[in-house]
Amino acid sequence: MVFAITTDEQRRGYLEALEDTLWVLGEKACALFGLSLIEVEVNRGRGSLLVRYYIDREQGGVTVEDCTRVSQAVGRFLDAQDPIDGSYTLEVSSPGPNRPLRKEGDFQMFAGSTVKIKTEIPVEGQTSFSGKLLGIVDGSVIVMGQDDREFRIPHRTIKKARLTHRDNPKEG
Repeated sequence: MVFAITTDEQRRGYLEALEDTLWVLGEKACALFGLSLIEVEVNRGRGSLLVRYYIDREQGGVTVEDCTRVSQAVGRFLDAQDPIDGSYTLEVSSPGPNRPLRKEGDFQMFAGSTVKIKTEIPVEGQTSFSGKLLGIVDGSVIVMGQDDREFRIPHRTIKKARLTHRDNPKEG
């Protein structure tokens, strides 16, 4: 694919479209092995892109073999579709203790955990939140801030969210 990117806005548009494509390919690869796609990150490196997939399993976590299988499947899909302009590095790993949260179900599954959330637009006058995740109700993520203030953050406004401790109830 040849794509001339001349402005920051074009670059953002290209990366957003690429992330959407990579998400679809990652979900397809994970489904082959009974795994779930947690997150896709695309970062610029020196002259190439770093494409990182985080995968997980409902019960028991993922193994190195799972990561290898998904990496090989995604690699085949990328070779067939060729959506990336230029060179790239592909990584597949488990989400680790600072697991990204993306889907609405993630926010319910990890209720009780400590989180950090960044939003695209200000919510109640701020774009950064940290505290105890209480869950999700009617499309709003509920966080008890460190000052015991409760925040209702519309899921659609969340840019990035992560667990911040090993207090993952799924592992407990």
